[in-house]
Amino acid sequence: MTFDSYGKLIALGPPTCRFTDELPERALLLRHDIDDRPKWIEPMARVEAERGAVSTYCLQIRSRFYALDEEADRAVRTLLGCGHELGLHFDSSAMASDDEVVEGVAREARLLEDRYETPIRVVSFHMPGVRPVGHLDVAPLVNTYAPRFFAEIGYLSDSNQNWRGKDPAAELRAARRIQFLTHPTLWSGRPLRAILEEQAARLGTTVDELATDDQKAAMA
Repeated sequence: MTFDSYGKLIALGPPTCRFTDELPERALLLRHDIDDRPKWIEPMARVEAERGAVSTYCLQIRSRFYALDEEADRAVRTLLGCGHELGLHFDSSAMASDDEVVEGVAREARLLEDRYETPIRVVSFHMPGVRPVGHLDVAPLVNTYAPRFFAEIGYLSDSNQNWRGKDPAAELRAARRIQFLTHPTLWSGRPLRAILEEQAARLGTTVDELATDDQKAAMA
């Protein structure tokens, strides 16, 4: 999986639009959850811009894999300069109530807005299977797991470089409206094991200790 192959893949789908747009009859919603070093945002953002595509990059405030530092700042400048949008990637898995989640989303969105001086209008949730989030009203932000973006349209994800039996090219060609979630680090030309090895080295741990059950299954 490379950035060049990603560019060729999205060219097969409908025209792109933003989560805050009124969805046309045919629409490709490109979303990127940043779970690894922000430097991988830059080549992906440029490939999309070359294709005339618009997308949303969702950045975490709290991550064990990166900080909002100079690398992140440079990546955000690049994606905004390419005409893309910055969103929030929020981890609600350990929160006890919906109210706590909504308050946390509002707080972290303000932090991103203050740092990057750009409106934060979109939130994606980290590990949504751990805690249901599709029903949450996080207005004025848009929830990417709301039914109109998830259950009611097509959905495709590159999670762990595992397409779960789907052919992404066929899915995009056939789609009328579809959300396509990708993680830029997975398109950096490295297999999942090499990505995890680099992450583990930075954290001072091992791949076996770091990898989730899903990641271990994808590498098996």
